[in-house]
Amino acid sequence: MPDAPLSSSTPITPAQAHTGVRVGANRRQLQTIQAARGVAAQTVVAFHLTMFVSESYAKTALWGSLFERGFAGVDLFFVISGFVIVYTSQEYIDRPGQLRTYLTKRFVRVYPMYWLSVLGMTALMVLSYLAGGPAVRNSIDSQWPNLTTFLLTPYHKILNGVSWSLSYELFFYLLFACLIVSRRLWVVPVLFLLGSLYVTVTQSYFVPGETPVIRYFWFSPLNVEFALGAIVGVWFTRRPPQLWLGTLLGTLGLVWLFALPNTLNEYLSQRLGHYGIASFLLLTGLLTLEHAFTLKLPRWMVLTGDASYVIYLVHLPAMLFFSRLIVRLFPAYTPTVSLLCLSFVVGITLLSIGIHRWIEKPLMRSLTARLLPKTRPS
Repeated sequence: MPDAPLSSSTPITPAQAHTGVRVGANRRQLQTIQAARGVAAQTVVAFHLTMFVSESYAKTALWGSLFERGFAGVDLFFVISGFVIVYTSQEYIDRPGQLRTYLTKRFVRVYPMYWLSVLGMTALMVLSYLAGGPAVRNSIDSQWPNLTTFLLTPYHKILNGVSWSLSYELFFYLLFACLIVSRRLWVVPVLFLLGSLYVTVTQSYFVPGETPVIRYFWFSPLNVEFALGAIVGVWFTRRPPQLWLGTLLGTLGLVWLFALPNTLNEYLSQRLGHYGIASFLLLTGLLTLEHAFTLKLPRWMVLTGDASYVIYLVHLPAMLFFSRLIVRLFPAYTPTVSLLCLSFVVGITLLSIGIHRWIEKPLMRSLTARLLPKTRPS
């Protein structure tokens, strides 16, 4: 599935690249980034399946609770996003004339497929509303999307359960846009970073709906994860670490991830210290290996990375049907449920690859050509 080469002057979004991140004069494809995206998306899917089995079958541990910390895939996504946007968009810095191009490409990457997912879920809600009884209609009445749902504003009304993370992505894009307007505006992202670090060391966890948005979002510890990725981007732009150092850091990342006790999803400060730091170390190790050697990863890993954004968007809506079907067919847990959950991961991956190839990719190219007719679509 070859595409036109990408360089650092034609940036691609962390939300979803087409065929990997290509940078530098030799236009090498960073396949490790795509592989990491695919792994992150699938671990999030496995985490939600683990939750479903635990809640539906008296706290049964799916796959031995191997993916009970699979939500950490989001932390890896955030660190990768920080790396990619800095590493591929550095030539835009202090060039305000490129702001429209930058923002348009960010818009095209994130919103169209997200809107399609929301519209699809809304259509299903309409059908359920028309076919259901009073109890179903009363339940649906409180779930209809509103303008905040479509805009992805902080604390927006969530229809697709993963969309909260897209608000953080957009926030980071806007902070980086400050540097495009003027390098002197570096103080803006630094102030938000310092505020996030302050909240990290003074707060333990946050309860959405009860915590002020200024702490839960604008100065969330999760914002620091984008900064960690940005540090990796600057590091590899200037002088990549030597092989021994990168290998050491990558190994430390594995130890950091699996040796520490489980951190709960809601404990954002501890989550940063555990999964955010581990993602930073692992990403450094992977990129060092790819910088030192010519890596050729299996095509399916790259394709999964290509489709990672679609996997992320569609797996929860698909699980609504999957979970109801499984519980109806298997009132009590059996090993077959585990096999069917594995089949769901494979099936949703294959479906997402098809959606990426036949819907997302052409749609993004068409929109980019229309909105930026003088720019080659990335």
